[in-house]
Amino acid sequence: MPGTWDGIEQDVVAEWPVVKAFLVALQHAWLNSRLARDVATRWDEAYDPAVHASLLSLLALDGGSFAYDNEAWDPLARRNKLSGVLRSIAAGYDQLRRSPTPLTASLVQESAQVLGPFLPTRHGKEPIPSCLQDRAVMVLQNKWLKSPSRQRKAPVGEVVAAVDGHTGMVLAIGSAKSGDPHAEPLPETIEQVRTQTAGQPVVYIGEGGFCDWRYILDFTEHGEDFLVRYRRAVRFEKDGNRPVRQGKTDDGQQYTEEWGWLRRAKSRVAVRRIVAASENGESAVTLVSSLVDPDRYPVGELLTAYHQRWKVEAVLTDIADTYRLGGLLGYTYRVTVLQAASCFVFYNALHLLGQQVAAVRRWPPRAVSLNAMFRHILFGMDEWEFVLGREQIMRFLCDALANGEVPSVPPDFLSGQWVTSWLKMQWLREFQGQPANG
Repeated sequence: MPGTWDGIEQDVVAEWPVVKAFLVALQHAWLNSRLARDVATRWDEAYDPAVHASLLSLLALDGGSFAYDNEAWDPLARRNKLSGVLRSIAAGYDQLRRSPTPLTASLVQESAQVLGPFLPTRHGKEPIPSCLQDRAVMVLQNKWLKSPSRQRKAPVGEVVAAVDGHTGMVLAIGSAKSGDPHAEPLPETIEQVRTQTAGQPVVYIGEGGFCDWRYILDFTEHGEDFLVRYRRAVRFEKDGNRPVRQGKTDDGQQYTEEWGWLRRAKSRVAVRRIVAASENGESAVTLVSSLVDPDRYPVGELLTAYHQRWKVEAVLTDIADTYRLGGLLGYTYRVTVLQAASCFVFYNALHLLGQQVAAVRRWPPRAVSLNAMFRHILFGMDEWEFVLGREQIMRFLCDALANGEVPSVPPDFLSGQWVTSWLKMQWLREFQGQPANG
């Protein structure tokens, strides 16, 4: 810590090591990205290398702070009202909002590559069903991009993210602008996935929006498999020579499975259609999959894999709702994609810290509530901002990175009993009184 800091400043940093780990993770992701290098080449006004090194961390602080003053950072405000480091930060945000969309999307992919090696080896993998362990499992999530401007309520675009089912990291995103009939986000996402999984068998898991003949045919032509919710808009032709099977999963859920083809004109793709009975008042789930072998790919395991796609939905929604970055960056489609990419990187950093908590406490990887951890980090960042100030935080983070700091939380901090507040409710009773490493 800087020698000029008094006791209060040092106490605040020591009290919130999870905030430091989160912001350092963002610095690692940012400085190893092509977007950072592109911004550096264009940044010539009020340039401050320390501001550039901390730009993504500053965005997280300014966008998530409860003390955030929207007027001070409004992109329409006159820059001559700002001075010193604030002027440099404003110049950095200016360069960010001008960044090309492909570079913005690459920030997510590169963050997963940079932060992935810091995942705990024993606890760093999600519990993928055994039948899919030898495959790259990509969970597809789509998000409508809504402009932060109150005057524009219609979505400005759509983004599709691919989440690595084994590591839990968001691996790739593709985007498309609303109103462009020739633009689709999924092909862009799939191309990024294919560059990272060359030579590996891949299975895509997604909701009904991905049950589209164009996507299904593309998966099949590239030798890839899919497990998606069935939509009636895609024609299913039953194989009359193969009997329908009924049964129960190990959890007692009843299901029916039948074989046939998804057909369009003269083209068809062999599939298995699974209808899982409703539970707890929910509607029945109908899935179609190119994984047609019932012995190699049991129904129970496929249903488990499909339902796990919701694991990141709530956290991503929470992050996106909290980080309203329009006042920092603007309201255009390009900037909205940048905001979405930033939130996905924030999620990757948060997921990394959640896995570290699970490893130290020997909890199941899914036991940690990233929503609860995220809220805790927000409170901590607000206290950092109040006591230290933006400039001291920036200098401190740069010093930490120069000294070889890695994005990790000290085990003795995670051993505290209050960390159980990050447990999901279903595990709270089981682990509430359990000591760390026990």
